[in-house]
Amino acid sequence: GDVRRELRAQAAAVAALGISLDHLDSHQHLHLLPGLMARALEVAREYGIRWVRAPRPFKAGQAVGCRLSAVGIIGPAADSRQPTADGRQPRSLVERVMFQHLTHNDLDGMAQTLRAMGRLPAGLIFTNLVDLDTLFGHRNNPRGYGDDLEQIDREVAKVVAGLGPEDLLIITADHGNDPTTSGTDHSREYVPLLVAGLRVRGGRDLGTRRTFADVGATVAEAMGVPLPEAGTSVLREVGAV
Repeated sequence: GDVRRELRAQAAAVAALGISLDHLDSHQHLHLLPGLMARALEVAREYGIRWVRAPRPFKAGQAVGCRLSAVGIIGPAADSRQPTADGRQPRSLVERVMFQHLTHNDLDGMAQTLRAMGRLPAGLIFTNLVDLDTLFGHRNNPRGYGDDLEQIDREVAKVVAGLGPEDLLIITADHGNDPTTSGTDHSREYVPLLVAGLRVRGGRDLGTRRTFADVGATVAEAMGVPLPEAGTSVLREVGAV
């Protein structure tokens, strides 16, 4: 009851601001704990929220999503114009996401990314490496954080080596999580924005961006779909168009 009341209160507060609710998630994905997902789905249906982060796809008519530590693949851009499961035309690439590659840790996430690169002729591979946040940042474990970062760095070199002539690699984060701070909350560092690819001119300083939405705008332009209202693509700045 308390969880449902809290989710309802937060959904109502956002809706009262005139913001359209399109997905439901929770900090550190606590709604995935036993018994809580059912409450999250109840609130999602009550407020007409189509997407709920989940460990595996739900049946048609239910919210669809995946666990955060997953490699999600969006098919070729042409597929984004095909009708969704309920017969509607999709409003964006987001409605064509197939979260089908669950991972065990960040190293597995990088391995699955490399495998996906070999299978997907065109499209978008989205990899979220969550261990730096949940296992090491929140747990104030700088040694584990450093070890994981070094493992990721070695795998990134393999990803870069596997990029094709038209491929683009973007590395970024949605927040900081310094494992050496006294608390366990997210910290406020600027996040990186690294862009690589055979078409990219190296050594370009992209400066401090005005909004994180620049990443989405860059992906949209690279995929050849309409640009979002927010954000500025960096493709021209890095010479990739």
